[in-house]
Amino acid sequence: MAKSRILCGLTLILLNLATAQKAGEWFTVTRGDLCVTEGTIEDAGHDHMSVDVPKMRAYVTRASEQSVEVRFRYAGPTPKESALGSGQMRRQFGLKLRAQDPCNLVYVTWRIDPESKLVVSV
Repeated sequence: MAKSRILCGLTLILLNLATAQKAGEWFTVTRGDLCVTEGTIEDAGHDHMSVDVPKMRAYVTRASEQSVEVRFRYAGPTPKESALGSGQMRRQFGLKLRAQDPCNLVYVTWRIDPESKLVVSV
């Protein structure tokens, strides 16, 4: 999956279920709250993170609800790009939500290029 350079003022905010905070409180996800399973995410200071690799996958390691707010600035394509398995080039930013198992989940994806659109897959 071709990912793009994204400066995530990752005021990626999630509802928290951790016992340290009350249910319903929002928290800002930091680089330390993420487990990166593919690619890299750099800490850019001031609660910001940056991604400058063709593919990146990560998940939040803190307990949370399935509500999310993401603020980011798309700074253009990465210097190196990676095609999908089909050979198609696509730049996108997606979230996997409500993942009960590999077959029961919701993807919300902003496809940036070649056609800008919001795609929800169940």
